[in-house]
Amino acid sequence: MENVGEARWDRAWRFRSMIDSGARVTFSSDWQVGEMDPLVGVYSAMTRAGLDGSQAWTQGERVGLDATLEAYTRGGAEAFHHENALGMLREGYLADIVVWSGDLYDMDPAEILEQRADLTVVGGSAIHDVRGELGGTAAAAAVQDPAGAGQSCSEPDDSHHCHSH
Repeated sequence: MENVGEARWDRAWRFRSMIDSGARVTFSSDWQVGEMDPLVGVYSAMTRAGLDGSQAWTQGERVGLDATLEAYTRGGAEAFHHENALGMLREGYLADIVVWSGDLYDMDPAEILEQRADLTVVGGSAIHDVRGELGGTAAAAAVQDPAGAGQSCSEPDDSHHCHSH
């Protein structure tokens, strides 16, 4: 707030307003203006609060989990001009997936900061696997059919949530 002043603070990071206007929003964890941990970005977008849970600001600009994940996945792919190869779990797309330690949909936003990446798959290969359940070609085979039964996951349904970048 010290950089823009209290009078203009309500105009900072107006993601909900942009999404509601129809604008495509992209979130990223590699900007120097924010934290590198994407879960910090998810928490911040959903709560508009400090990392200690205090000082929520412009609460009307909060963004739900689906819109936040879409901004990180599909939005990122579009910003990078790779929307035909990234951003969704779909046949023919690169299999870049993160499996979090808990179900982000089944927790209070404050609990999101306690989660970690249990599995990271890039291009169909597991590059980080906390549980040691997948590896090498097993990871590639597992991600070729991410939604099961030969289906791609371009839109979630009631039985699962899917977002990929």
